[in-house]
Amino acid sequence: MKIDKQRQAIREGLAQRLYNIVFGNTPRWVDANGIQRGAFLNDADNILAFLTEKGAVLKVEGTLPEVDDAYKDFGGNDSIWEDSQQAMVDAGYTRTAPLIEPEKPH
Repeated sequence: MKIDKQRQAIREGLAQRLYNIVFGNTPRWVDANGIQRGAFLNDADNILAFLTEKGAVLKVEGTLPEVDDAYKDFGGNDSIWEDSQQAMVDAGYTRTAPLIEPEKPH
């Protein structure tokens, strides 16, 4: 799943759960009007901003970058660098993205 779609799914899922906490399953989220949805989406945005401030991130799909040619000057062969990268993956290091998209400077 693309990062933007993942962020949107989390935002909407959180808003729906907040709505269900307040109203239960009746009326249903799909029946909520635009004002209600907007209010709960705003609440979800505030929660996501708080979580981002606390260091929460998205785990995203991706591959390790290719070994930079600059490292090849240190000797050895590519497998040394690739083995090191794989050791990081095996240890649990992963690619991440901010939970909410950072604001772009004006």
